Amino acid sequence: MHGPRVAGLAATTISLGLIAVLGQPAWAQDDDDEDWFGPNQGDFELGVSGSVSRMFQSEVTAFDVGIVFGYFFTDWIEGGLGGSIGHRSNAGAVDPEGEVEQALGTPPVGGLRQALISAPLLQPGADWYGSSSLFVRVFPFEFDATKDMLPYYLGPFADVDFGLVYAPDISPFIGFGVSAGLNVYLTDQIALQLRLGYRLIHAIDDAVKFDEDSSTDHALGSDWGLSFYFS
Repeated sequence: MHGPRVAGLAATTISLGLIAVLGQPAWAQDDDDEDWFGPNQGDFELGVSGSVSRMFQSEVTAFDVGIVFGYFFTDWIEGGLGGSIGHRSNAGAVDPEGEVEQALGTPPVGGLRQALISAPLLQPGADWYGSSSLFVRVFPFEFDATKDMLPYYLGPFADVDFGLVYAPDISPFIGFGVSAGLNVYLTDQIALQLRLGYRLIHAIDDAVKFDEDSSTDHALGSDWGLSFYFS
């Protein structure tokens, strides 16, 4: 469990250092100079984040540290890719026959059954997993007609993503997610990003089940991080 904490602490320390060096706070800018902040068409994003999610059927909590790289095709549409590593919070439960039920175990032997823990590793006692995804993000308040509806240092957004979750010795899981979030611009180059989302995860391998009958599970999650914008 120390791994994700150390990684998260390192990412936070680096991010806070960059905030101290780059730019003025958004709220210190003049209202007449609203175009100084945030991304524009042709800009790039580099983001770091941490997240926590809860699976519905597997009833397991997972923690992730991730990074994203994006490109703004217009002022309000961004596309990019992301990757993360994560750690599940528990090692499984005891089934009615008294045998340990792993959260993605080896093929069923006796009472041993497979279930997903937001992409855990397969081997008993191995709690780490990885994922990659493509995303499209829309900023609805970046249109000319909507720009003045909110303070200029706030940037709500919605996004969709599609990707894979990796575990050894088994086919990757397919993941599809939708989320809504908010950028709070701290400087002209940095935003605090908060997001809530829903994710559907499907096991390609027929031997993997989230319960006795279903190869699909659902999750709710939240994440927070810092985004750095540059040309």
